[in-house]
Amino acid sequence: PNLSRALGLPKGVPLVQVAPDSPAARAGLQPFRRRGNEVAPGDVITAVNDEAVESLDDMLEAFERRQPGERVTLNVWREGRTRKVAVTLGSAD
Repeated sequence: PNLSRALGLPKGVPLVQVAPDSPAARAGLQPFRRRGNEVAPGDVITAVNDEAVESLDDMLEAFERRQPGERVTLNVWREGRTRKVAVTLGSAD
């Protein structure tokens, strides 16, 4: 939360890692990355199927209510703009 406030990010879940070939990567989600002393822009997930998420726990609970292979729509904030991104959920294995 402190980093989010310092960077002027909206409430939500800032992505700090996106695994290669994961559902998130295939959907084009981008993590925040460190470039020297700077932080390169990334995505903040603010809602799952229009249900607001303010923490990682909120987001995980929203995903746990769904099944692998189910398609969800994420509200994603990136560099001052919000867009909707469709993601097909994978399994946690």
